[in-house]
Amino acid sequence: MGEYMLKGWVMTDKTCSTVNCPVPLMRSPNGQTPVVHFCTRCHGGPEGVRIGAPSAAASTTSASTSIASASHISRASTPPTELSNESSFEDFVLPPETEESRRRREQSDTASTEIGKRLLKGWAMLADECPSTNCWGVPLVRPPKAGGEKDPRMVSSQ
Repeated sequence: MGEYMLKGWVMTDKTCSTVNCPVPLMRSPNGQTPVVHFCTRCHGGPEGVRIGAPSAAASTTSASTSIASASHISRASTPPTELSNESSFEDFVLPPETEESRRRREQSDTASTEIGKRLLKGWAMLADECPSTNCWGVPLVRPPKAGGEKDPRMVSSQ
């Protein structure tokens, strides 16, 4: 998510509608048409979203926007990958939960909550992770610029 946010994508307050997926949807950068929403967990990235195709987790902002911009959408150069009937998910077995995995999950949950609170207050998530050996993939954040000035990396070109 952090990489997409650094590229101008916006984390929305809408969550993925896929069952058991609480991940917030990402929205395409301002000024990009058509406007695309995708789930980083279910789709992996915006290239995993088919514009105009119904999807539980991805959508365009409105029917009028979709219809108006549909004539400007070019077809993907690669056809969608066919899904096989054999599911490898059935063979996948989660490893047994350990004290370490519980601790990491709790740390991740706490970090996510704190980062979310700070993002709502204007903080920025960085592309770097915490260097502490006690942290497991926790992204660093920085406070808003003093005086309320906008970070030049986040100012739109409009």
